[in-house]
Amino acid sequence: MKKYIKRRYDNLEKHIIHGKITVIYGPRQIGKTTLVDNYLDGLKNRQIYRTTGEDRTTIEALSSQSVEKLKDFAGTYDYIFVDEAQAIPGVGLGLKMLIDALPDKKIIVTGSSSFDLTYKLGEPLTGRQNKLILYPVSLGELEKTFGRNAVKGDLADYLTFGMYPEIRAIDGRNNKIRRLDSLVESYLLRDILQIVAVKNPLAIRRLLTALAYQIGSLVSLNELASIVQIDVKTVQRYIDLLTQSFVIYPLGGYSRNLRNEMVQKRKYYFYDVGIRNAIIGDFNDPMIRGDIGGLFENFVVMERAKYRAYGELFYANDFFWRNDVGQEIDLVEDHDGVLHGLEIKWNPNAKFKTPTIFTENYPNSTIDLITRDNLLKFLV
Repeated sequence: MKKYIKRRYDNLEKHIIHGKITVIYGPRQIGKTTLVDNYLDGLKNRQIYRTTGEDRTTIEALSSQSVEKLKDFAGTYDYIFVDEAQAIPGVGLGLKMLIDALPDKKIIVTGSSSFDLTYKLGEPLTGRQNKLILYPVSLGELEKTFGRNAVKGDLADYLTFGMYPEIRAIDGRNNKIRRLDSLVESYLLRDILQIVAVKNPLAIRRLLTALAYQIGSLVSLNELASIVQIDVKTVQRYIDLLTQSFVIYPLGGYSRNLRNEMVQKRKYYFYDVGIRNAIIGDFNDPMIRGDIGGLFENFVVMERAKYRAYGELFYANDFFWRNDVGQEIDLVEDHDGVLHGLEIKWNPNAKFKTPTIFTENYPNSTIDLITRDNLLKFLV
């Protein structure tokens, strides 16, 4: 696909609020910079300053805690765009002082590591930021760009190579595989190794591989520690880093304190199934894969996360549900106290019986079965 894909936040003006910093989070190479640049390029008669978190002048100004230096930095610009802002020490306080002193400025910052950026912005920018998360391309974005029939016909390619914008924009199996391998080695792990001093970088790779083989399954930290041959605390620390760097997506168990519901363990999915496949080196056709159930579940969970984030359900929480006798619902969304469950099956002929104990305890809940034949009904 060579055509530019219409992104959910292309009309960025709708999300810029007076007196607030617009913060766009998301994985590396996901199109954050392109999104902002395209928006700024379309502005007329506006003074625009574009910089990065690695620019010395920007670092000095936003780290200075000096209103005078910050005003000099902002100058007469109407818009200020700081790309990869997490690299700047004390950036949260600097941005707070800047927007407090110059509330009419339109300030946009991006970051590919919420571990860095959230903690640096969090307390200083309380009430002063409008936070957006840009995901890999969604089915909804593809449908708006290419039409529903084209999207439905490419499901096997999405499950194999994922939804990164540049993967969607190039043709050829080998080209896609090479690019995904490059994304894993050059970009995906870059944040992790930069954030902390990892004594054993291979442990991160082994942990990712172990998680990739367990998508859709309950994960034990003790088991992961045994596989990766590091202690449990280090496993938890690495998982936190992978989560905050938009590599893996944790899903906890839902419970309203019913004694037989399981909430201790979690499931972990990958933000992008193409990245997951690259980690284990498996790009086989979904129709002949032994892991198609977990792969499809990962895909649907993440597409549903995009659907919620980009629509009216952006403040719903998501979980899985499971009890101690093995009854399970793959995805449960809690929206204003009302539960909506999705059981995810690759096979369109699959049968699913709603657990009686779930409906008895949550009588206002709804549950749907989503398969490869009806997925657009729930994801677009």
